[in-house]
Amino acid sequence: MTAQRVCTDEHQKHYPAEYLRGIELFNAGEYFQCHEILESIWLVSCGREKLFYQGLIMAAVALYHYELGRFGAARTMYRKAKARLERLPERFMSLDVRAFIGELDAFFDFTIEEARAGGHHPEKRPIIIFGDDVTKG
Repeated sequence: MTAQRVCTDEHQKHYPAEYLRGIELFNAGEYFQCHEILESIWLVSCGREKLFYQGLIMAAVALYHYELGRFGAARTMYRKAKARLERLPERFMSLDVRAFIGELDAFFDFTIEEARAGGHHPEKRPIIIFGDDVTKG
């Protein structure tokens, strides 16, 4: 199985356009817009998909708070995102959920303290990488 930053034609056939656009916005660092578009499908979803979208939304909001210098709010939202994502299977909707949680952990465990000290490392931002599988869960 391989991983990639962008979605394929198969992803486009199987997943909502809002989900794919949300991932694109997340990876572009457009966290507020990512939150907005994913929220539109979260509101009408149910079950594990609802939990999945909520975790992604919270991850985006955590990074948005981080960018605004609201480090306490960022860490709180990161923890909420992680708690939701940990309830999902290892792979969900072509996302390696465990690897994504690992990226969030690495970013928030390291950069919150660094940010308070005046450091800023945009190259370390978590990104969402699609697997080549196309599944709902």
